[in-house]
Amino acid sequence: TTKTAALYDFDTVHFNEHWQANASVRDERYQTKFISVAATGVRTTVDAQQNLVSWKTALVYKPVVAGSLYVAYATSLTPPGTDFTLSSAAGNQNNPDTDPQETSNLELGVKWDFFRGKLSANAAVFKTVNDKTVYTDPLLGPIPAGQQTVQGFEAGLSRRFTDNWVVLGSVSYLDSKIDRGTTSGGNQAGSALPLIPKWSGNLFTSYRFASGLILGGGGQYSAEVTRRDNNTPAVPRQSPSYWLFNALASYPVAKNVTLRLNVNNLFDRKYVQAANNNGARFNPGAPRAYLLTADFRF
Repeated sequence: TTKTAALYDFDTVHFNEHWQANASVRDERYQTKFISVAATGVRTTVDAQQNLVSWKTALVYKPVVAGSLYVAYATSLTPPGTDFTLSSAAGNQNNPDTDPQETSNLELGVKWDFFRGKLSANAAVFKTVNDKTVYTDPLLGPIPAGQQTVQGFEAGLSRRFTDNWVVLGSVSYLDSKIDRGTTSGGNQAGSALPLIPKWSGNLFTSYRFASGLILGGGGQYSAEVTRRDNNTPAVPRQSPSYWLFNALASYPVAKNVTLRLNVNNLFDRKYVQAANNNGARFNPGAPRAYLLTADFRF
């Protein structure tokens, strides 16, 4: 169980029609209690509690009504037990005596509308640093002093060609690196972080017919990702890239009732969705799935 209570403050200051600043701070108190029961019936209780203070700030410049430029900086904390699991093992990331992971993100971006809002574009470059991650030193064992960095860019477009036809798309590039420490399994300092694709993106479109029928579909792409195996010594390997395609159809069967059918992974592609143990174990992605929903408006 986890209980939290927090106080936070957020404010926006408008200097003039072109400049504004945002700032916020959050102070949170959390308590996590974890109980494990062994096969013998022995119960072990581990508790964690701490105060967390994080903040963020941004400066926005609007040269014209349709466009904005911004720079932002934010911090966040990931305490032990965030995934509802605590451990009494020394050096474990979920040991209550382990300092929270500290994450900072610096971002520079732009958002702009064209053709009276029919085309919206956004782009950003960023650098995210995750500090105080636990890694296993060959001599000293688990140490909460690792550091990881991900930097890259992302861009997106939203185009409304007509009132009925919309196209959405985005692309991102992530350059990841282990700065300090050696994670268990041979991911040395200087190597890429496991399970993070360098390139990913998606494209989706939908069209509304005069009858109210909407048909849509699109694809999403993920480049290959680094993982490892459990051989000795463990070596980095690659999980292959993949494309997934999805489709939808919706129709207003009555004035206040709309039925919608989503088909995910349309071509039943086999792919790696998630992994643990730095990629030595992984879960297959979801196969083709059908989801029928009904929307009722009152």
